[in-house]
Amino acid sequence: MALTVRELVEIPRLATAVHAGRLGIDREVRFACPCEMPSPWEWLSSGDLLLTSGIGLPDSPAAQAEYVRRLAAAGLSGVSIGAENLPLSAELIRSADRHNLPILITAYEVPWVAVSRAVSEATARDRQVRLVRIERIYDKVREIVPRDGAGDEVFAVLGEELDCVLSLRDVADGRLLLGGDEEAPGPAAETQSAFLLALDDRREELPAVLEVIRAGGATAVGVPIPSSRPAYLMAEPKRRAAPPEADLLRHIATVAALELERLERRRTEHRQLGAELFTELLDAPMDATSMQYRLVAHGLNSSRQVLAGWGPAGELEAVVLQDALERAALPHLMLQRSGTIFTLLDEKPPLETFRAALPDAARVGVSAPFGRPLEAGDALRQAAWALQAAEGGDSWFVQYGDDHPPFLPRTLTEARAVVDQLLGPLLAYDEQHGTELLQTLRVFLQCNRSWKRTSEALFLHKQSLVYRVRRVEEVTGRNLNDTEHVAELWFALRALQLSSHFSAGPRRLSRAP
Repeated sequence: MALTVRELVEIPRLATAVHAGRLGIDREVRFACPCEMPSPWEWLSSGDLLLTSGIGLPDSPAAQAEYVRRLAAAGLSGVSIGAENLPLSAELIRSADRHNLPILITAYEVPWVAVSRAVSEATARDRQVRLVRIERIYDKVREIVPRDGAGDEVFAVLGEELDCVLSLRDVADGRLLLGGDEEAPGPAAETQSAFLLALDDRREELPAVLEVIRAGGATAVGVPIPSSRPAYLMAEPKRRAAPPEADLLRHIATVAALELERLERRRTEHRQLGAELFTELLDAPMDATSMQYRLVAHGLNSSRQVLAGWGPAGELEAVVLQDALERAALPHLMLQRSGTIFTLLDEKPPLETFRAALPDAARVGVSAPFGRPLEAGDALRQAAWALQAAEGGDSWFVQYGDDHPPFLPRTLTEARAVVDQLLGPLLAYDEQHGTELLQTLRVFLQCNRSWKRTSEALFLHKQSLVYRVRRVEEVTGRNLNDTEHVAELWFALRALQLSSHFSAGPRRLSRAP
């Protein structure tokens, strides 16, 4: 069995005595490790005895008390200080007594290697027991991993072995990637917040051991995952007990890294296939029946779908939403285009899932439901128009139909017809004479027909602006002092913007494995 602190101080040649935290002297010492870092709990693990000359010990009494508390929370067996005259504050002594963490004083002339060797010799049998436990863990993994989607099952089985809840969390935002039990021992949002608080601004240099303390006092420890996606393996005891040793967690972290990489490859392949299918759907497939079967095979079983567009969005935001939809088991197809993400879903969009996964500034526009693959192109435009209405209004979500932007055309053909009728002469004039009357009209209306603001925006003298506006009126046959004519031109400009937006095919969304 492992050496206890009591047995350690009884070894005469070590010249070590208990200075504080006497009620904890029956703690087992698995390893004796020198460490002069200011936060040794990030480098040592449960059962370790910290050996220090006191270099990393804080100066202030309050900081010394917190230093002891953090060591006790990490499960260390004690602290041995190799300096007889080092000033230890009364607060440190009280903290050690409160947390039953033994503070030892080792004679200056005793080398740390002597303490380490004594502990190592006494714990050889204990290490053999731990090796057997590690082998049992790998045996359990070998039984489960060959099966598809084994990640959560692996975490559940190993969690039972360690009597704790195991989870894999993304370093970027604390999201749960694998495992976990979001109902126990605490709320999901609280666990995620505590994880992010523990990381704080240390994502560039991840701690070797991360301690997470929730409001209720429950403590979890984590180790970084050696994978392409920065993540932590977190372990939270199911009962009030010391968390598993960090070195044991590192073995599981290796297994978790392999499973995470496999999961990421599978998700990437699934997303790429979905993007290709979405592209074919928007290209108006001739064989609608075959396309419907392929949608069903991809999980879209409803006879009617909707298409949602949201933005502003980049690759990272798209992946966050895809992870959320996959976690919620919601089948979907996704494409990215010009800062907008388009998502095909069964008829009733999961608004709660969308809202939780999107950035605060994101807006969502949803098409009217459609049932035929040939209607997907129009649905894409409807979603984009609804998104523009959401961006210009107070609501984050607008659905085309009852809430679609008023007076806008419903199809690309209608949009181009409106543009040809109202703006065609102006476009032709600009092309023929090399002028910028269309841009002048757009800015003039955006500035609410303010001569001063439009002149400043276009860097034009007011008289030059007046000349351009009069020429616009002559070419279009509209009077810009007439509200009806202004409204027609404004909606024609919107239709031109939308029809130009869809002049090129959507860009495929992909993510490198």
